[in-house]
Amino acid sequence: MKTSCLICLAVLLFIFSHDVFPVHASGQYCGYEADAQFLADNFSKLYSEDYSGFWLIFNRVAKEAVACTNAEDTAGFLVLAKQVEGNAEVTEAFMHVMEEGIFEKNAECLVNALTMVDAHSARVILDDLKNPMYIDESFVRNKMQGMSVDGKRAELVREYFK
Repeated sequence: MKTSCLICLAVLLFIFSHDVFPVHASGQYCGYEADAQFLADNFSKLYSEDYSGFWLIFNRVAKEAVACTNAEDTAGFLVLAKQVEGNAEVTEAFMHVMEEGIFEKNAECLVNALTMVDAHSARVILDDLKNPMYIDESFVRNKMQGMSVDGKRAELVREYFK
């Protein structure tokens, strides 16, 4: 491992230990763009070989998704739904962010972002919203019923109610 990467890791570990959602100013992680795509592409390797780095990137990506300043960032996070399957720890964290962080605060943002994700990820998320772990099912149903929808959004809402 390069010395610069070790230094980067040490700094990131320090930041991670002091903030639930750490943000590395440059968005870099040991020379890599630490975005949702990087996390998806390196999911298993990071989780097994660099646990702290994994959570650093996960929390950074989650914070961007919750902010929902642009639907692409939120969609990038939601695509991780298919990656987390089979990993109880990450699934729990993912669902917590998705339900309480994104849906509860901005259901429209979540549905807009869902129009940008693959069918597998959308299915995982819609199935979770039918039986949420962190928010009340009636809250989800009411929000979904109250949305004005058309096109792909309408298709997703219909899929939720199937």
